[in-house]
Amino acid sequence: MKRSNLVCLSLLTALLAFANPALAQLTTNFESFNTAGSTAADGWAGVGNTSNGQSYDFSNTGNTIASPGEAGGHFIEATNMSYYGVSLGGLYTLANQLHGEGYLTIKGSQPSPAILNDYIAIGFFNSTNAGGPQRNLLGVTVQEYGATTHSTDWRGRTGISFSNGGRLDASIGGVDTRHVWYMPSNYLGAYYFTFDYNPAGGPSGLGQLTATLTNVTTGSILGGTLTANLSATSAANRAAGAFFDSFGLATGGQSAGDPNSYFDLYIDNVYAVVPEPSSLVLAGLGLVALLRLRRVRF
Repeated sequence: MKRSNLVCLSLLTALLAFANPALAQLTTNFESFNTAGSTAADGWAGVGNTSNGQSYDFSNTGNTIASPGEAGGHFIEATNMSYYGVSLGGLYTLANQLHGEGYLTIKGSQPSPAILNDYIAIGFFNSTNAGGPQRNLLGVTVQEYGATTHSTDWRGRTGISFSNGGRLDASIGGVDTRHVWYMPSNYLGAYYFTFDYNPAGGPSGLGQLTATLTNVTTGSILGGTLTANLSATSAANRAAGAFFDSFGLATGGQSAGDPNSYFDLYIDNVYAVVPEPSSLVLAGLGLVALLRLRRVRF
């Protein structure tokens, strides 16, 4: 086969995997937090998660699904971002298909109502943002109590934090751009969360994030499916993008900080599904092939 044809074939293969996420092979990262040793061996580690008032890590407790072994603990309102999670082995962006799911439970918060002025994120994040403002997040978040009739309900959301500090929150049917799940503080059982990001989804085809939160005890889905659509109206955020190299828990980096405001939260049996690193390599090869192709003379 001619060299020019090889370059064309390499370019075509790479661009197909890059342009159509369904054609790229996916890999699943699952963690059941069986023991501290097995969790560390799987690559789970943290930065800032056990200092300056934060105390969340592997925990040999069973708050989430009864059996011992989970991740979480004590989260305070903090000036800088911290995290506990696992490296994904590559850098992912809003051009990639992403999925997360697992169990979470909230065991308490203070003061009452807890004004965290911040949130705990469960999902994809960028480890290089630790120690600074929150950036580059995609997944579900837990926040302080709501207002009026929901003044004793914790709030859950799904959305994207971009690299420029902008944020896109989900809605139901496009009506409320900051729609939330309300989680009663007198229910200390588990919820099951799922979220999916489709880079070609949404009305504009620029990306769509959907998520659900299910009460494990009753089997009911709270508030319906939340949806966040990227569109031309958020051009600045879309251009800035978001970049993820890890999955797990992240908090802090959105306020002045108050060690007296805290949540006790845990997660267990979590899944992160991303394209195989080889798919990312293909995308890179496509760019290289494109540059080489421009120099080929036929």
